[in-house]
This record gives sequence, C-alpha cells and structure tokens, in this order.
Amino acid sequence: MPTISLKYSIDDSGDGFKKLNIDAKEFTKIIREGAQAAKSLGSEISMYSSSVVVLNAVKDAVSELNSVVQDLSAAYQVQAQVETQLATVMRERMNATDMDI
Repeated sequence: MPTISLKYSIDDSGDGFKKLNIDAKEFTKIIREGAQAAKSLGSEISMYSSSVVVLNAVKDAVSELNSVVQDLSAAYQVQAQVETQLATVMRERMNATDMDI
C-alpha cells in the first residue's frame, strides 16, 4: 500500500523544521470527516435559514395584524364620536331622552 507523505516547515527554536507524515488511510479518513462535517454544517445552515424565513413571515403577519387593529380602533373612535354628536343633536333639537336615543 502506498504511503502519502506530507511535509511542512514550522519556524522552531530547535532545528527549524518538523516533519509530518500521514498514511493514505488516515489522510482519507481526515478528508471524509471534514467533508461530513461540511455537509452537516450545510444542513444546519439550511435549517437555520428556513427558521429565519418562518420567523420573518410571522413578524410580517404580526405587523399586518397590528395595522388592521389600528385601523379598526381609529374607525371605532370615529363611530363613537359620531354617535355622541348625534345624541347631542337629538337632545337639543328633538328633546330626545336617553331612552329615545
């Protein structure tokens, strides 16, 4: 079985070089583990991205609901004001009682 030998230099206070030897099986194992970790990270990022999309949709829905509630509240306030004005006019011009109104 062939052996893959890797060398790299490290500045060292001793002889200045260190040798790093890895056999092909160990090298392949390390590469596969790295690839598996990258795939796992990719799927985790994908799940995170999906979660962010869902949370963004929820935020938009809540914002829309808030807008609708504000519109309804404003319409209610206008309606209450108009009813109060009508009651005042009925009392003043028609001598209406609370029972009539």
